[in-house]
Formats: sequence, structure tokens, C-alpha cells
Amino acid sequence: MCTDSVGSSIKHMRDAFETFLSVGTLNKAALVLSDKGYQIERYSQGGGRYKRHGQFTVDNLYDLLKNKVYIGIKTYKDKNNEALEVKAVWPSIVDDETFERVQKTLSFNRGRKKPQTTETGPLDCA
Repeated sequence: MCTDSVGSSIKHMRDAFETFLSVGTLNKAALVLSDKGYQIERYSQGGGRYKRHGQFTVDNLYDLLKNKVYIGIKTYKDKNNEALEVKAVWPSIVDDETFERVQKTLSFNRGRKKPQTTETGPLDCA
């Protein structure tokens, strides 16, 4: 049985996937999730000198959305350093269809040409 904090964390993870699909970009999704007050685990980096904020960023949201743990798949490396995937003992948080839609959108966005801008606005080459 889930406690309230675990249940709300599961809801937040599902909402992260749905929010990304609805807004279409990592930047916008991170802003929306942070505006909703969702936080991720805070941790130290660089030997404890640099404290990471508990807000969603493009980088940590990308890592979350790519992580197969949310569809119940455990990834590990064997003795030869090859990545292997096995069915996890925990239930999936996100359904396979949603996860695949997110992966396709991430892949599409990665190859999309972004407009060039300057400090004052879009770059007009005409």
C-alpha cells in the first residue's frame, strides 16, 4: 500500500510525462512543473560544494523522461560493461504508450532546427 508521499510522487511523475506531451518542449514543461510547485530530490554536487535546487530543469526533466524505471524496466551493466534490461519487481508508473510517445517527441525535438536569435530577438537573414 502506498503512503501519501509515495502516492503523490507517483502522481507527479505521471504528470511530468503528461505535461511534456501537452506542451511539447522540455523548457516549457520544466517551467510548468516548477510553477505547479513540483520538486525533485535535492542533492549535493561537486563534493558537496554545489547544492542542486529542487526545481525542474531541462536537464533533470530529460533524464527523468528517458528513464525506463518508470515503465518497470531495470537497466544495468554486466561484467563486459554491456547494458542489459530486465523486467523490474516494481509496477510501472507510466504506461508503455505514454512512454513511447514521449520518446518520439524527444527524438523529434532533438533533430529540429531551432531559430537563431541574438540578444535583441530573432536573427533576420533577409
